[in-house]
Amino acid sequence: SLMWAGVPRTPYDSSSTIAYEIGSRASFLDDRLKVSAALFYNDVSKEQILAYNLQNFAQSSLNLDTESYGVELDASWRINDSWEIAGGITYTSTEITDVPAAAAAAQAGLKKGNQLPQVPEWAGKASVTYRAPLGTLGIAAFGPANLLARVGYNYIGPRYSEAGNLAKLKAVHLLSARLGVE
Repeated sequence: SLMWAGVPRTPYDSSSTIAYEIGSRASFLDDRLKVSAALFYNDVSKEQILAYNLQNFAQSSLNLDTESYGVELDASWRINDSWEIAGGITYTSTEITDVPAAAAAAQAGLKKGNQLPQVPEWAGKASVTYRAPLGTLGIAAFGPANLLARVGYNYIGPRYSEAGNLAKLKAVHLLSARLGVE
């Protein structure tokens, strides 16, 4: 197989995952408050990871054994017919558990115990949503449609950009807004 610049690339080997997850969902206050929680553990054999040569930015394919575990918590509360707030938080711990000598030679810094690239330890989200029938706002041209306004915030914590754990990306704070008709 070839990369975008025509450089030959060794294809990935097959990988396999044994994943465990246990969780629960609950509703309270006549389904206005919804809460969910989950614990997870993933054991991956030959996970498919890209290696980067930091001198010439060439990529190669690596297959490494990895483990990850963590917890996810989410909640949403419909305060009334118009307003809803929601949020969630995720913690993830990752580890590369086996690094063959050939893989270590292909990626500077790669060793057993490194964190997986592009996976933050912490992530979170929060949002506020407002819905109102357009008719109650004096806009009846759309029939029974609703105005939808939403402001959201996402946090993606610091994470390594590559498997050698040499370059760490800063946290990302993303604010988004949506205004539409549903």
